[in-house]
Amino acid sequence: MKPYAWIVGFICVLCSFAAPARGGFGDSAQDDFFARAKLIMSKFEIEIYTHLATAADRDEFIADFWKKRDPSPGSEENEFKDDFDKRVEFANRWFNERGPGDSGWDSDRGRILLMLGFPDQREQMPMLNQPRIKAAEIWTYQKFFLRLEFIDQEGVGQFRLEQWPLELLDAIEQVKQLGEPAGNKNYFRFKVVRDDAGLVIEIPLQAIVLEERGDAVRTAFAITADVYCDYVKLERLTLTREFVQSRAEFTARKSIIIAIPYSFPKAGKYFLDVVVEELVSGQRSREFVKFKRTGKK
Repeated sequence: MKPYAWIVGFICVLCSFAAPARGGFGDSAQDDFFARAKLIMSKFEIEIYTHLATAADRDEFIADFWKKRDPSPGSEENEFKDDFDKRVEFANRWFNERGPGDSGWDSDRGRILLMLGFPDQREQMPMLNQPRIKAAEIWTYQKFFLRLEFIDQEGVGQFRLEQWPLELLDAIEQVKQLGEPAGNKNYFRFKVVRDDAGLVIEIPLQAIVLEERGDAVRTAFAITADVYCDYVKLERLTLTREFVQSRAEFTARKSIIIAIPYSFPKAGKYFLDVVVEELVSGQRSREFVKFKRTGKK
């Protein structure tokens, strides 16, 4: 994590643990979606969604939101969304700390459950006879080397997360990319910048899985880029790129460069939502570009 980035991450997570924004769009289904899903949204997605002008635009965003996180987009089911819904149901049943009419997912345990999924181990310690701790739960996520302690200080069934380790912030940031936490520092990432000709994607060589092709090696990528201008979706760009070279030629590279021609059609505030899938391994990653274009080129 970059220097001081953990401070920004800590503030963002604290904000997400504040009273949830309900959207206020007048559509209960859309408001419920945003109240829960914003826990796993990037800050760019939150900004875009809260500025969408019509219910139809929000419905399209919601469909894309789940589709981009679907681990098997070729099947009819969306395992990620199904699992997320199960987490909401579980939290509402077991973590309802403030009585009837409240939502269990809107508690410290519920929000961690929605963001990171079910822990590998959950240790419950009721009836503790300590001055400041009447009950406790310890959750362990092995892939993150993460141990979380939830403390009930008053003995009334309200558990609070005591500490915010950096591993927790790293895990949450991974989830906000595509909903698939990798549990390590080397998960697939790329860089994307825009120029007058369109977009330029740079993928570090160490992030790429190569496939043997006789004396050569191959890698391939599928790319989608949603283009928003002034919070209106203009279009979706899609393309694939394949690279076949000798192993010596590949190892001489530092990265793969992919140019995407695009003429930004008008002045305004642009958001570019870019997803790259590395087709050999199936790894996916996501980045956002935000910029303002003024006047004509």
